[in-house]
Amino acid sequence: EPASQMVMTPFVFLALGHDQYRISRRVLIALGVLVLVGSAGIILLHYRQLYSIELLQIAGLQWLALALALPLFLYQVTKIQRLHQVVAKASERIKHIQAEAQRDVLLDCYSRRYVVAALEAQKQWADERGTSALCLAVLDLDHFKNINDRWGHLMGDEVLRRFSQLAQREVRSGDIFGRYGGEEFLLIFTQASLHGAYSTLQRIRLALENLVFENAPDLKVTVSIGVTVYQPGESLLELFSRADTAMYAAKQGGRNQVVAEQMQADRENGQALSRRRA
Repeated sequence: EPASQMVMTPFVFLALGHDQYRISRRVLIALGVLVLVGSAGIILLHYRQLYSIELLQIAGLQWLALALALPLFLYQVTKIQRLHQVVAKASERIKHIQAEAQRDVLLDCYSRRYVVAALEAQKQWADERGTSALCLAVLDLDHFKNINDRWGHLMGDEVLRRFSQLAQREVRSGDIFGRYGGEEFLLIFTQASLHGAYSTLQRIRLALENLVFENAPDLKVTVSIGVTVYQPGESLLELFSRADTAMYAAKQGGRNQVVAEQMQADRENGQALSRRRA
């Protein structure tokens, strides 16, 4: 109706603006032309029906305002579309860079930076809930320098890759495994008991011990592992230090074993109590 034509202009702008990210530039231009041609046709039909020159003048002025404003609006929309595409591409690049920073490309496991950040986040989660269901393990491949010296660095890289794959198959989806540096790895057990973590680490140790390398069938690789459970309120340095100490205890105890710091302490206390009783 002629009286409702004034509502058409803001409706057109609202409709085109709402869908600007879902339709292409060509479709936007085609819709703009269609709106202008269609509204001009409606105005002419009203004039032929009512023969009102005053109505034609008012409608013509409204159409002229729409014809001037709509191309400028579509031009701004296309500029916004291009800007949106640039921002989307930049966002994808940033996500890709962040993903690469999180992963160790050679071993396809988490990087040191990510593991340390994840450990801090898990510590905060444990502190907020007052729980100690958080365990940290330090895993260090035994005699890795000898592997590089005897079989070469390419085989050393293959050993690291195979160990990374093996370890990640054994852990739960919520656990976090990453390379800390060289042949040393960290494994964060989220919402897990020390005994549960210990069992998983034993499976990893045994699987590595039985791993066969096609290019070096006589190569046997073992790992020394130390694990401890988080004590609410302690620092990350204290937590890591206790897990690292347990790992060195495994090294000193003959390698190729898992030492749980709390279990080790309980055994030592029990042995000391037995000696006193004796």
